[in-house]
Amino acid sequence: MLSANISEQVFSLSSDYMVNKIQPCRDKNKFLKDFTLSVTVVKPKEKGLTRNLNLDLRVNSTKEVDDPSYYDNFINYLQYSYDKYVTPLYTNICKVGDVVTLGGGIDEEFYFDNDSCAVSVIISIPNSHKKNWPFYVANKYKELSKLDSYFEDCIFHVREYKVQQVEFKFNFEMETNQTIKYLIENNNIEQEAIGFWLAAFNDVEKKVRKEQFHTNKIPVKRVMTENGPRLRFCDESIKLKL
Repeated sequence: MLSANISEQVFSLSSDYMVNKIQPCRDKNKFLKDFTLSVTVVKPKEKGLTRNLNLDLRVNSTKEVDDPSYYDNFINYLQYSYDKYVTPLYTNICKVGDVVTLGGGIDEEFYFDNDSCAVSVIISIPNSHKKNWPFYVANKYKELSKLDSYFEDCIFHVREYKVQQVEFKFNFEMETNQTIKYLIENNNIEQEAIGFWLAAFNDVEKKVRKEQFHTNKIPVKRVMTENGPRLRFCDESIKLKL
């Protein structure tokens, strides 16, 4: 796995790409319901960096589109949010093999629901760090703590009895002028958030070992209380001593 600071040239996304992706829906007048765009950078043998991009659209078959220009609304929003969130996250924080996703609901005129979008950073843990993954993630990705005020929850991806990926989920309001790059450059690393994450990672590792998960997704939430943050595993809650 390579270091961060992947060139932005790898991420340039042409409007033609999105127009072509949307065209089948436009041709059949399909009503867009929600979307997920995911991007990862890989390094094939004896080749340079390659970006893999996937756009998944879900439609509502019971509705029709009132105005074909609505598709342009969605394309413009998608391009804007891709440039604002996906590119700077990957080029400033992520490493080769990680995944950044962008998603959300789509309203009646094909803007993002509530002018907001969900952004996930899925960290792939290299084999050399499988045993000490909590410290690897907490140390290598501490820049993510600068986005702590937008943090929603975490999902731990387990395969073959080991945590293979950690997914940080954030929610951003489209109208805010603060870009990812601005937040990274102007916010401080939140040591309290890192402490919480590290405690959460260790609790998840204990849970995986105890319950012998082979393949699973473990979602957790951080709940703020008068006594400090609490880690919630689905329907159970575990207090963390920081």
